[in-house]
Amino acid sequence: GAGSNLLKYYERCPSKLSSVITNFNNLTGIATHVQQKLGVHVLYLVDWWEGGYNNKGVYSVDPKLGGTASLAKAVADIHSGGGRVILYLEPFIITRHTRFSNAHAKEWAMMDKNGDFYNYPGTTDKFYLMQPQSGWKEYITSVAVTLVRSLNVDGIYFDSYGCQRDWLDYNPRHPGASAAGYFKAGTVLLATQVRKAIQAVNSDAVLLT
Repeated sequence: GAGSNLLKYYERCPSKLSSVITNFNNLTGIATHVQQKLGVHVLYLVDWWEGGYNNKGVYSVDPKLGGTASLAKAVADIHSGGGRVILYLEPFIITRHTRFSNAHAKEWAMMDKNGDFYNYPGTTDKFYLMQPQSGWKEYITSVAVTLVRSLNVDGIYFDSYGCQRDWLDYNPRHPGASAAGYFKAGTVLLATQVRKAIQAVNSDAVLLT
């Protein structure tokens, strides 16, 4: 993730989790191996949701890898071996041209001075950039809470948090969002709300950025 250093299980990490495992129950063996060989007890899991890394916005556990029941069991097994599991979430962008983005982009996405939706740097028009002080905040909070409650994971990792700038948002649905500091304040409010919400489910849950 942007702004973090990751110890990858494979030197040349595949782009898809399905290239590494066929079912979430395979994660238990991986977690045991890295604990024994490297002394690493935390598994940071990316690409666990249906549609994979480039399908950002809707975070449903990938049924092709066993779905929610399989991932929940893997988490329980990893816990029994002394490990911890952190799940990836993207708090700032959603993929364009999906049913989800078509339903929510006008309300939640940020616009430039010309009234065009921002392109996220380096991705052309692949993603919409979300306004953290919009309905998006409540949505992504609910996603994080559901994951912690249904899977008993130990926390959430927010990608891209460390590489944001103070975006000025001219979407007329976001009054005041074009003021300097509005976006930055929103990122703090978002993280604070999500951390508080997941810790209401599990007091030991963490939010990493």
